[in-house]
Amino acid sequence: MASDEMKGTQDTDTAAERTLMDMLAGLQHSTDPVKTLEAVLPDVAVMRLIWVNVGEHVCPLPADGSVPGMAGWRWIDTHGHTPGHIALFREADRVLIIGDAFTTTDQESLLAVMSQKREIHGPPKYFTPDWQDAEETVKRLAALHPAIVIPSHGKVMRGEELEKGLADLAQHFQERAIPHGRRRAA
Repeated sequence: MASDEMKGTQDTDTAAERTLMDMLAGLQHSTDPVKTLEAVLPDVAVMRLIWVNVGEHVCPLPADGSVPGMAGWRWIDTHGHTPGHIALFREADRVLIIGDAFTTTDQESLLAVMSQKREIHGPPKYFTPDWQDAEETVKRLAALHPAIVIPSHGKVMRGEELEKGLADLAQHFQERAIPHGRRRAA
């Protein structure tokens, strides 16, 4: 098995948010979005069949928010887009690595993805199971007033464009990010 081959290849364990520990150990698979994707993309179902158990190489992130091996950084729980999703923040220069908590290009637009047009959007709609948590996450991240954002989707963003765009997304998340059928009643 692949995880047996990995034994002894790392000097330190990898850290993960506690929600992901069972998934990484192969004891639990992701929730509804994966089943939805399996129906559309058979390769996702095949990937689940060959899931590699990396649980013995992963330890939970420290509860104090510190990031092992990354002095000055802290991890922030950013559930919503996926269970166990985190962002990384460095207070000294206000750099925020957001993963998919929000994006800096419209992931639902092929043209925007190809051109990498820089504009702030919510997390990718096609794979976000918990919109209430996603909204709370965006509001918490906006409250950090990051100077620089490094996303998984889109380009690095900074300055007034970031400040205004993130504040607008946090204030109007229901209208701007959540698919019509998933919005809360007013």
